[in-house]
This record gives sequence, structure tokens and C-alpha cells, in this order.
Amino acid sequence: MMNGLKRHLNTPWRATLAAVLAIAALQLLGATRLGLGVDEAHYALYGRFPALSYFDHPPMVGWIQWFMLRLGDSEFVLRLAPIALLVGSSLALHRLARELYPQRSPWQATLAVLVFQSCIMVHLIGIGMVPDGPLLLFGLLAMIVLTRIARGAGGREWLALGLLLGLAALSKYTAITLAVSAALVVALFGRWRELARPWVWIGAAIALAMCAPILVWNLQNDWISIRYQMEHGTGSLTWSLEKFLVTQLSQAGVYAPGVYLFGWLAIVAALRARARDAGDRLTLLFALPILLLFGHTGGYSRGLPHWPLLGWAALMPMLVGYVADRWPRSRPTRALARFTLATSAAILLALHLLVHLPVNPFPPYLNPLRDLIGWDEAAARAVALRQEMAADQPGTNPAVLVRRWNHASRLAWYGRPEPMLLLTDRNRQFIYWYGQPTAGQNGILVLWSRKQQTPDEAVHRELDRFEQCNWIETLTVQRGGKPVSSFHFYQCLGLRQED
Repeated sequence: MMNGLKRHLNTPWRATLAAVLAIAALQLLGATRLGLGVDEAHYALYGRFPALSYFDHPPMVGWIQWFMLRLGDSEFVLRLAPIALLVGSSLALHRLARELYPQRSPWQATLAVLVFQSCIMVHLIGIGMVPDGPLLLFGLLAMIVLTRIARGAGGREWLALGLLLGLAALSKYTAITLAVSAALVVALFGRWRELARPWVWIGAAIALAMCAPILVWNLQNDWISIRYQMEHGTGSLTWSLEKFLVTQLSQAGVYAPGVYLFGWLAIVAALRARARDAGDRLTLLFALPILLLFGHTGGYSRGLPHWPLLGWAALMPMLVGYVADRWPRSRPTRALARFTLATSAAILLALHLLVHLPVNPFPPYLNPLRDLIGWDEAAARAVALRQEMAADQPGTNPAVLVRRWNHASRLAWYGRPEPMLLLTDRNRQFIYWYGQPTAGQNGILVLWSRKQQTPDEAVHRELDRFEQCNWIETLTVQRGGKPVSSFHFYQCLGLRQED
């Protein structure tokens, strides 16, 4: 049996495919063990309300979720798409590594995929549907095509590039960096003559035509999505070293400190050598626009660590080559690489054990899975309380009221089709879906606490917003016999108009 297994895994491609599918199977095993996270629920709601585009993102993630909802609405069904996207992205990364570095051992492409898959953030993206999932796949495929163009291909490759850039743009606005990479490839690899051929412009027309849903929706909505993304990326007018460092440290944490360090060391080494290797030059053109963009904006607003995911993926083949070149002669390189892989494996194993085993070794309210537990129960209770209030107090027209959008996404998903009204307009997507509470609004206010709080402590910031607000009950969510979070329910009357 072992000999047969070795024969089946005796090529880099087969070994990569086997590893990727094994990881996907592991993710499938945990797909039904926990509820949807905040982003998962938010984008599942996209699927309930299909549109040309959305307030905070282009439409691809919503279109995918709309299709998945035709198959079912369970956590298992909704997690099939991100798992499949990560499988495709991992195989695309293997192909990209071979295209960038054909002179290197093909096993380095396999290792690039394994290192990438070992990153905690990649594992999380692979099970929870977010816009970065389709962007990663289409972005890596676009990089493969650009690599071929840089080495002399043309014609159909430009048409494929236009298609992939369009798909990436429909996935996330970060795709603009791929257009920058394409322009740099043309400029730095001397592909100017291609501009005189029709294929380039047909490809550009394809990409632009595919962006039409985004442009039409924004035109109809006063370009609100574009303006939101610009404000969301900058946050403030002052660049802060503290915010920059926090953003970078968060990336080091979720991708792994060794991956982060080796990645930037590989970049510095390639720049010092003036990127004599064509694969290094292309990697820099693919990765740096993304990493530098979110590095710079991270000084204005503490960016989320998954935003530069595509840049880190593009960097993997060069990173692995950098480590491989230094492995025989550098003991610190070997030690850090082994420590990084061992640590990442231990963390991922611990996460899976927490998901599958009914144990809770953490103190009350400190379980790291608390964001994924209890929202279905809370949503059902909120809907029931609203219905009771409507029956007991005719004419009050009560609604379920939520303070924050990241709480509303899960309550709205598990309480569907009950509308959830946000007490803030920070995420206007909910206003498009459910409307906005008006002065005098009555309803059931739901407040989630990730720490132990009395009902009075939880609601104190909201009391001034209503004429009257009375606590009804508290739902304490438990795991392994310990509390992990609490939901407080209040009957509130007379929402005051904010100045």
C-alpha cells in the first residue's frame, strides 16, 4: 500500500494535488461544526439580495453566494465555494511557480503551495467566503498569463488577461493593482510593440465591459461604493507609524512570523541584485503593488491582514527559492523555517481540535471561537420577542434593532427573512436591504457581550437613544460547560433623532 502511495505521489504535481485535496477534506469535516462568522453571514446576505454591485464590495461574492443558495442554505453548502476556490488558487499557485522559475526544481512549486497553505489566514479564507477568495484565484491566473506575455506570448493571452482582470475587478477593488502590474510588465519587459496590435485593446475592452455592473451601480448610487473604499482605506488624514506597525505585526501574526520575515528578506535580496532573474522581476511586479499599497494605507487606518493576501501568495515562489538557496549554509535559516512550519502546524491542529472536540480549556468569555457560537439561538429569540411585542402592543410597529453591522449580519442571516435595523449608518448596505430606523422607532434591541456584563452595563450607552428601554432577558451561550458570550434583549420605545 505504501509503495502504491509513493508511486502516485512521485511527481510534484501529484503531490501538490494530493496535499491540497487532503486539506480541503479536513476543512469540509469542520464546515458544519460552527456557525457563520461576521463576514460569511454578511456575504451570504449578498446572495439573498442579488444586485449589480454592493455598498462595500463589487458583486462577485454575492453572485457566487446567490448560486450556492440555489443548492441550499446550510453552513456546509455555503462553505463549499470558499473551499473550492482555495483548491483552485493553490493549484494556480503551483502553476505560477513553475512559470516564474522553470529552471528551479519542480518540487519548490509544491513547497510554495504547502507554505502558503500553512498560513493561518489562508486556512481561514479557505473556509469562510470573502471577496478575497475569488480575487486570489483570478489574480493568480492573471499573473500566470502575464508571465507568459512577458516571455513573448501574445494574441489569445491578451484576451485571457482581459477576461481575468474583469473577473478580478468584479471580485474586489484591489484588482486595480493587477492593472498596474500589467502596465509595468509591458514597460519593463519591452512589450511596447504589443500595443500596436488589436489583441491588447480587445482584451482591455473585455475587462472594461466586465466592470459595467460596478460602474452602473455606482452611477445609480452617487459613486458611494468608490467613495467608501477610499475613505475606508485611509481612515484619517494623518499617517501614523503606530498604525503602520500594528498592521504589519498583524500580517506577521496571521501569515506566520517566518513567512513575513523571509518574504521581505527575499524582496530586499532581489532588489539588491537588481532582480537579474526574470522570475524575481515578475514576482516583484506582482507582489509589491499590493504589499506597498496596503503598507502605505496601513499608516492611515489599521488594515485587516487578509487585504494583501494576493501579494503574499505571489511572493511564495520567490520566498521558497530564497530559503532553498540559503538552506545548506545558513543554520538560522533552517531553524527559523522549521520553527515557522512547526508553529503553524501546531496552531492549525489546535484550531481543528477546538472545532471538533466538545471541550473548552479557556476561562469564561475568552474562548477564541465565541464569535461563531450562539447567533442562531439569539436570532430566533429576537424574532420571537419582536412578534410577542407586536401582538401585545398593537400599533407600535416594532423591529429588531442592532447597534453594529457586524452583529446585524449574523442576526439577519439566522433570523431571515426578518429585517434588522441598524442604529448606525456606518455600513449603509443594511440600509439598502432593510431601510433605516426613524425617530420614534420601537423594537427589540439585541446587544452582544463578549465579556461578562450585567444588562445595565451592556445597555448604558444606548439608554439616551430611547425614551424608554427595559431589559427582558439574557441568553448566555456556553461551550464545554463555560460561558463564552451573552446576548441581552431589551424592549425599547421611542428612538430619539440624533443631532
